[in-house]
Amino acid sequence: MTLEHWCEAHHLATPATVIAERIGGEPQPPTAQQRRELAVSASEPVRYRHVKLRCGSIELSEADNWYVPGRLTVAMNRVLDTSDTPFGKAVQALHFQRHTIESSLLWQPLPGDWDMQPPAPALAAATLRMPAAVLEHRAILTLPNGTPFSEVVETYSRNVLAFPAPRR
Repeated sequence: MTLEHWCEAHHLATPATVIAERIGGEPQPPTAQQRRELAVSASEPVRYRHVKLRCGSIELSEADNWYVPGRLTVAMNRVLDTSDTPFGKAVQALHFQRHTIESSLLWQPLPGDWDMQPPAPALAAATLRMPAAVLEHRAILTLPNGTPFSEVVETYSRNVLAFPAPRR
């Protein structure tokens, strides 16, 4: 899983195992646009799963996931309903493809034209102030034959960048 590789490579937790902490609350029904993207009728069941993804004690992201249970196995649906297994891991056996629909930087430490400006004076021990959320992705997961089965919106916290500075 990509998030576990990130966690391991950046020494965020040992072991670098990501778990999905389920968040209660009202299920969010899919929008008409999401139903079109998932290629389901207005009456076909679509489930909602809202989780916080953690690596060790570090919360890395929050994910909203709408998925078509009829396109998953009974075992996969059971895992998603009853465990802390991340969605991608639960459906890994489908050999799915991920198609990013939208990616938004929610924080940008440098101005957009930073590379066209004269060098800024060095700031001694400057600290960047990051917002709680720094990046958001929206993606569709499809089966190998192209059939969509899930839409996910992932909001990554500043903790994905909370790794130690490299030694010089």
